[in-house]
Amino acid sequence: MSETNPWSSLSREAQNGTLELRPGTLEALINAANGVRVRVASVKKELSKIDSLPPFADVLLSAQALASRFSEKGKELGSILDDHITILDDLTDTFFAAARHYRGTEEDNRVDFAALERRVGEHRGITENLSKRWDPAGLTTAGDGSGNTYAHPDWNEVGNRKPEENHGLPTSLADPGDVKFEPRGVRADDPENFTYSQYQTIISSITGGSPTMPIKVAQAASDWRWLAGELKETFDILTNQMTTSRSSWTSPNNNGGADRARQAITAYGTGTDQLNTNMKLIGDSLEYVSEWLYTTGVLLQQGDDYPPTRTSGETDDAYRQRKEEAAVRNYVRAMQAAYVPGVEETDKVIAVLPDPIPPTTGQVPGPGPGPGGPGPGAAPGPGTSAAQLASMQNAQRQAEQQQKALEDAQRQAQLDAQRRAAEQQQQQQQQQQQQAAQQAAQQAAQQLAQQAQQAAQQIAQQAQQIGQQAAGAAQQAAQQAAQQAALAGLPGMPNLSDATKKLESALAKGAGGPGGSAGGPGAPKSAANQNLEKASKLFPRATNAVAAAATGRAGLAAGQGMMGGPGMPMGGPGAAQGGQQKEHKRADYLDSTEHLEEALGDAPVVAKPVVEQ
Repeated sequence: MSETNPWSSLSREAQNGTLELRPGTLEALINAANGVRVRVASVKKELSKIDSLPPFADVLLSAQALASRFSEKGKELGSILDDHITILDDLTDTFFAAARHYRGTEEDNRVDFAALERRVGEHRGITENLSKRWDPAGLTTAGDGSGNTYAHPDWNEVGNRKPEENHGLPTSLADPGDVKFEPRGVRADDPENFTYSQYQTIISSITGGSPTMPIKVAQAASDWRWLAGELKETFDILTNQMTTSRSSWTSPNNNGGADRARQAITAYGTGTDQLNTNMKLIGDSLEYVSEWLYTTGVLLQQGDDYPPTRTSGETDDAYRQRKEEAAVRNYVRAMQAAYVPGVEETDKVIAVLPDPIPPTTGQVPGPGPGPGGPGPGAAPGPGTSAAQLASMQNAQRQAEQQQKALEDAQRQAQLDAQRRAAEQQQQQQQQQQQQAAQQAAQQAAQQLAQQAQQAAQQIAQQAQQIGQQAAGAAQQAAQQAAQQAALAGLPGMPNLSDATKKLESALAKGAGGPGGSAGGPGAPKSAANQNLEKASKLFPRATNAVAAAATGRAGLAAGQGMMGGPGMPMGGPGAAQGGQQKEHKRADYLDSTEHLEEALGDAPVVAKPVVEQ
């Protein structure tokens, strides 16, 4: 609050006797001032509803900064109300001092000042119950398709978000007249800077909870309007009562004190009206926030409604990544359509709450002429010239302008500091996100390298096992083939040793039994002879030796048969000579087994057949 409180100056004038008030109006003024005092204290108790708003959305720095700006306005209102309490103290002191120094008729002086002062003391620090709190601003009732209804802020239509339509701003903000707005301090986040996961957090923070964030903001809008209305009621009573008392103010020495009092009364009423108007405009701004914030949440929720078509053979991970990328593109379009213009336009229309000190101030007169005249440093008395008074008033206005400029500079510096802090926080968050992304990429690359190395090792091990199994199988097959060839010979071909035994047995049976002439011409071939013919085709040398041995044994057996067997046919030309037959000597080479062992190889050990009895 400015140090040049006009009511403080007017109070000093009244105490010096240069400003008077007719006592008959005092009680009504005191009662009206007491009503404002109690109402201001009661409103201050409700400021927690507007001075600590949560961020309008998670992750988005602009949503946090914008909510902070509105919360700061709530804290600023608290300071302004404190200043109003101070003004009420000075105003009340002025009323009492001016009424006490009134030099009118005795009837006008019949006022119980002590009782009125006690009444003022009784109203200090007390509060009252305000009217019922208003419901959230601008809610629309809609159905959820299941027979249930729910309330939500008005939809901010696409047509209203166009620049030529003021981006959906209400008329009170689009065409505010002489209202002053705070300098800009917030810039919307770039929607392309966020991932799919971050957008899920943003969507949840806007559309989740009960009530949802748009409805919380709509409630804050109603709270500003509600509190403005509560203040206006008592401010208007006091302003009207002071306006009624305008003619009751007098300046005995015609020094302009009464005129300054009337100007202060007018300025006070103007200031409270402007405070009420701007508080409602802040409520309008918050209702606008609730609309575009609700619209943003709905559009973001629709971002997943149109996933891309899954291609044949596409893996789950690949399709999920492609689906998320498509959703992010939809999120970006939704943010650009509703959130970005909403933040930018709202930041332009945050109303300035007026200083509670009226701009009109007056010269502070010193005490009236008394014994010894005015003291040193005393303000000019009735003899002050108009030029001097104008000069002093001009100096006062310049001081006020400088003070106002200083306050504006301080406010701008505070906004700049908040913006720099928000930008620094955003940069830090982006760096953290980049570091997290790099770490994730490194971890993914390491995992892929490890998986590739493990796969290569597994393939090498499998190849080695397959080679060992193939080598073992080949070796086993070779051994089995060699054993089968050594033991069984050729398919369908009897073993030569078995053929020899069968041949010898057949010859032995043919020599000793009847029908020995079966070996003669025209006799059918025996099984032994057939096997011997098969073997002779593959092993001619071995077959010749076997045949020679068999022939020798056969000849001996035949000769013996001719001699001892009755009824035997003639065996050859020598049979007709009888006893003159000479003994036939067998050639030694016929009994040789030299080539037979070479042909047969290592034959199994068997008992040698006995062919001679």
